[in-house]
Amino acid sequence: MASAEAPTRGLDVIFGEYFRDYQVEFLKDWSPRRLCLKARRVGMSDAAAFDVVMTTSGLWEFFGAPVVTHNYSVISKRDTEAQQFIRYCKRWIDILAEDPAIAPFVELTTDSKTALAFKRSGRRIQSDTQSEMAGRGQEATC
Repeated sequence: MASAEAPTRGLDVIFGEYFRDYQVEFLKDWSPRRLCLKARRVGMSDAAAFDVVMTTSGLWEFFGAPVVTHNYSVISKRDTEAQQFIRYCKRWIDILAEDPAIAPFVELTTDSKTALAFKRSGRRIQSDTQSEMAGRGQEATC
């Protein structure tokens, strides 16, 4: 555990306030590989953004999940979708940073339209558009 001080805002509160039951089920599954049917307007991009922020910031580990030591690379069809995913991540960072025990985990060293990097964990979220070079030269997992 990274800190002796427990977060004052528990995951159950966040889950109850922001997510639907099927999203919570997805988020609570810490399996190395997960599959879901992503349809339009069901909130899976938002849930995935939360999951990626929790993973790359080291917060899932703080809550007892297995340690993950990789970056995340998200590939989207167009620039707008790639940038939207980063905006979703930034929204979760802002919400999580409201808790003083969590704020140090979500402090950023890189904050751009297509990339975020966390100071404490050293991990990175990169969101690129679909191309032959997307994700190349970067250690990442989707």
